[in-house]
Amino acid sequence: MRKVILAITAALFVCININAQLLASGSKAKRGKVVATDLKVSEEKTPDETGCFEGEITYETFENYSEWINKMANSVFVDGVHKMRLIVKGSKMHLIDETTQCHTVINGAYTHYCDITRTGFSMEKWDFIMAAAPRTLDYGHMGQVAKLTENTFKETDQTQTLLDKECKLWQGDIVHDMGGMAQRYSCHAYCSDIKAPSGYPLHLFGMPLNTIATKWIMKYDGGNVGMMGVGELSFYQEGDVVSITPRSVSDEEFALPANYKITKGSIKSVFKMMNYYKGVKAALEKAGIKGADKSAKSTGVHFKTQEEWDF
Repeated sequence: MRKVILAITAALFVCININAQLLASGSKAKRGKVVATDLKVSEEKTPDETGCFEGEITYETFENYSEWINKMANSVFVDGVHKMRLIVKGSKMHLIDETTQCHTVINGAYTHYCDITRTGFSMEKWDFIMAAAPRTLDYGHMGQVAKLTENTFKETDQTQTLLDKECKLWQGDIVHDMGGMAQRYSCHAYCSDIKAPSGYPLHLFGMPLNTIATKWIMKYDGGNVGMMGVGELSFYQEGDVVSITPRSVSDEEFALPANYKITKGSIKSVFKMMNYYKGVKAALEKAGIKGADKSAKSTGVHFKTQEEWDF
């Protein structure tokens, strides 16, 4: 039962679609007890944003999510191609999914809102969602320490010219143990030499990148739970950047719509949060925005791409 609860919680984190990285310099967790600083974004050490990119990035993704993640009531994921637009400045991020008309804004607080429903959900303390990020250190979670068991993600000598930039390939696996279940992120990314601001990795499920990526693949395998109808916890995402536009970004671009109904809450407001995402999912389905049926089931991550990747 404990494994099921941990697995469901991990899947809930994924379905909330918060893409976070850990900014703290380390973990202070003791076995069996989570200290507040384990899940707290560092306020003592401000990231050096000197020379970092500021502006807008447009890209396309191809995404697939396992059946159980898709059918969760709070899942607003849509399989297939997404047209995306990212606005970033320092630690602030505004991610616009033009396919689903959903927005993710991180500006101190975390807010998800939808143009179709004209509603949103905002949390000032959203650090707990970092459990869904492929971080490269141990972290505290649900009263225990989630150990980093493997980290092979590193820069290679392989290069490819993309968007007129020579990009180096980073690849490898980042694995944590969560209640006896391995949480494996297999990551591949071609990275330019454009220095990324601290808010940049937040749109890539926290993939630990220091420069702007032009092309990437991430596969998440959270295991398979054979109880309570949970099943497979996995997703696949590949991304191709269309344009990188440096420009001055104003704080107004991270402001929330004044005429939308934004519900404020926290992780303790789980039913408010679930009801919000359930309403968004129903609206997306009513508008005909939903994932295509899979022609066949398979084990592991469900994915199919028409493009041949050199890795």
